[in-house]
Amino acid sequence: MKPMGGITPENIHRHVRYLADKVGPRILGTDSERSAADYVARKMCELGMCVERQEFGVSGFLPEEARLEVMKPFQIELRCVPFCYSGSTGSEGVEGELLCVGEGKSDDYEGANAEGKIVLAAQPPQGTPGIYDSLVRAASESGASGIIIAKSEGFPVSFALPSAMGLIPAVFVSSSDGGRLLMRLLRGAVRVKLKVMASFPKVSSQNVLGWLGRDRQSVGRVLLCSHLDSVVGSPGANDDASGIAVLLEAARSLGESAIRGCVGFAFFGGEEAHYKGSEAFIRARPNELDSLRAVISLDQVGVGAGSQNKLCLKTSTIHAGRRIESPEWLSQAITCAGRGKGILVEKTTVLGFSDHVPFMLRGIPGILIRWMDDPWYHSSLDTSFNVDPYKLKMVVALVVSSCLRLVGKGSLAS
Repeated sequence: MKPMGGITPENIHRHVRYLADKVGPRILGTDSERSAADYVARKMCELGMCVERQEFGVSGFLPEEARLEVMKPFQIELRCVPFCYSGSTGSEGVEGELLCVGEGKSDDYEGANAEGKIVLAAQPPQGTPGIYDSLVRAASESGASGIIIAKSEGFPVSFALPSAMGLIPAVFVSSSDGGRLLMRLLRGAVRVKLKVMASFPKVSSQNVLGWLGRDRQSVGRVLLCSHLDSVVGSPGANDDASGIAVLLEAARSLGESAIRGCVGFAFFGGEEAHYKGSEAFIRARPNELDSLRAVISLDQVGVGAGSQNKLCLKTSTIHAGRRIESPEWLSQAITCAGRGKGILVEKTTVLGFSDHVPFMLRGIPGILIRWMDDPWYHSSLDTSFNVDPYKLKMVVALVVSSCLRLVGKGSLAS
């Protein structure tokens, strides 16, 4: 890979360290999310880019405390992480008999009396949109007073419940603690107490936007995006400070290049709460969508661990049961750009969910670049220590080369 002037693994990783270590968890609508936006805007200004900030209002989620205690047959406290938009119990919490409901789907409650109980469900397979909302709604409709979801592997994580906001308290526990609860249930009755204290204030989030090249309404623009926020309890180093870092350094490199077309940079707020920022962008700029040639999302691009450890293009997503695919020309353009830099990029059939999805739903070609796989996803261990600076630099090279291939290289004045 040819060196890029001033762009080193250390310089790219410095952005990740600032956002994950200094700013920390960046929940939608909080001061920390705004601090991330301030940092990005400042860095873009330093690159000489015109910067625009788009504010939008949303329902926030401010967690204060999450606590899970086994009351009988013995007393012990288990670590838990609340879902974003989990229902709040108030300071007294809720106490009830524990009931195992398998996968926690509606038909798992047939013949079971969940009224007033706290249910225990297994984590469903990843990649099904809205699955956690449906599990929480099923528990609520059955009369359960709370739901505990046991991670299939590893430590507890957090996800958002955009369509099940505030129904009942909902938390994740680790796979080991979930197994302990299940084993204890097999021996007899278990009673637990669940406490989630949280509020749902109206808050303001923001997108940070910038452009390079010709007029941003020119036809054939490419929009690169990443997201500013992280989930509850996670420093968000890989998800998605890594994407932010790559875009900032790609902007630096492209700013030093002569590009014929226009490349946009969007740092969206509220992605973890179901694409709040990208949806706000689309609502505010309907007339600009026709000029977009492609939207490329950079999300979780600094960790490749385990048996996979590969740079991937996620070309498929699903909405309302309908599978939507990226056009072949877009994935080919990126894989060819990578090949020219000695970077192997692999298409994967694993579904992709990030800020490119709202654009794909409106017929705009979109794709997700992600390094697979991340064992610390959505957890407290998503730290800068686990993000590989050399992977970040490789993705910067891929993004820059892909943009030059898609918008063309030539005089900025042409």
